[in-house]
Amino acid sequence: MKVFHAPSVQQMVLGQIGKASMEPSGQALMSSIYLVTTVSLTEEECQTTLQETRAELIGKFRMAAEDALSVAGFVTTSDIVVLRAFVLYLAALRSLGETSFVWSMTGLAIRVAGSMGLARDGSMLGLPPFECEMRRRLWWAIVYLDARTAELVGQDGDLLMQNYDVKLPSNVNDSELFPSMQRLPEHRAAATDAVYVLLRATVAYCLRTLPRESGPNGTWSRMRAPNVPVAEKLGILEATERKFEDEILRYCDPTVPLQRICINSACTFLVKMRLVSGLPYSSGSAQERLENGYSEDVFQLSFRIMQLQLELWTEPGMQKWRWHWQGQFQWYAFAELLRQTRLRKCDELTTKAWTMIHNVFQIIVPTLEVGSKSPLLNGLKTLLNAASSSCRVASESRLNGEVRSSERSLDETRPPSAQSAAPPVFGHGYGSAPHDALLPGVSNARGHLQEGSAAAVDPALVLDYGAIDWDEFDRLTNELCGQKN
Repeated sequence: MKVFHAPSVQQMVLGQIGKASMEPSGQALMSSIYLVTTVSLTEEECQTTLQETRAELIGKFRMAAEDALSVAGFVTTSDIVVLRAFVLYLAALRSLGETSFVWSMTGLAIRVAGSMGLARDGSMLGLPPFECEMRRRLWWAIVYLDARTAELVGQDGDLLMQNYDVKLPSNVNDSELFPSMQRLPEHRAAATDAVYVLLRATVAYCLRTLPRESGPNGTWSRMRAPNVPVAEKLGILEATERKFEDEILRYCDPTVPLQRICINSACTFLVKMRLVSGLPYSSGSAQERLENGYSEDVFQLSFRIMQLQLELWTEPGMQKWRWHWQGQFQWYAFAELLRQTRLRKCDELTTKAWTMIHNVFQIIVPTLEVGSKSPLLNGLKTLLNAASSSCRVASESRLNGEVRSSERSLDETRPPSAQSAAPPVFGHGYGSAPHDALLPGVSNARGHLQEGSAAAVDPALVLDYGAIDWDEFDRLTNELCGQKN
């Protein structure tokens, strides 16, 4: 989150060497930077570098940041440095899953920014070019924070509904900016170190330009509305795709981690637009659903979003930026993938989808503060574990060379209301177990193979379908889908 000019902050830090104290604004900024840095570290990095647990360090630096912000008078401040510190502090807490608190405090940040005149572009106020650019970065960071947090709590972002004339940040490197400059450099036709800043500002800009229904129905309200013509939705999507491609994606190199994150984030945003808007995966006039609620378009779109999410959580080169998206997991797409995979007939792609769901539970969910979603996830995971009662016997049979592939179709092995492919086993020996604090009480028990169970591709995926309460599965996924993000 580039809300400040790195070389200027470096000079500020160097200027403090040998001094006994620091200005309250500088103290607030440095404390927030320490907090964000700690949030971005893994448990192992905290232990190795600072010889304390991550939780202990976050607690200490959070308290230090809050004390420093209080001393700096962040509630009534007119100092832009203090506001930067406050926005960094909120970004760190959002990464930790404190959505409700961040949502409330973002309102305060918006009011403080408004009091400073950040809703007007600095060029309209006769401010120097460098100051104009720093104001734009901070303003659009607040707009993005407001929009994304509003989406997570199912509200309309305050700043998405307001009129302001602030230009998007420039696509330039920090090294090209300095306080005494007379004019900004030309917009570079390349990916600079501000490319991620520009991407997030562009996402916020696109969200702001989406037409919307009145009322607290969320950021995507009009795009979700079934009465809006598909042609209108497609027009909005295509315009957004062109803006991303022309201004950002065309310059990004997927072999450069930060630029790959930009590609991933842009693709996620565009696929999500299709998903929530009821647009088809590739062609056609609208998403089509069968009588049982299954939609191949919804399945394909949610599958693609989860692919992109898993890439963020598993690509080694991207992990030092994980704190940026830690609090932005795409819950709606995950819930839809659960629901659609359960309704889909068995084939190779369906089996891949169940494996992907398993990977999300094993890799992503344990890293999240799941909050109110914990009971829903706990229930779903328990249901899927209940279906894995035959895993041990199947695995032993495979080792003994006694496993024979089942030739019976899924439709013959369970009731029509439960037609889907076999989800993978959620138990010992098949990936790491989730943290108990996040998904408590999840059973890893295994029982015996029952005649009539079917294996999809691998005996490790054997399930006892009779152990799954499919009505409860549907209820839980429907409720999770209702928690849109």
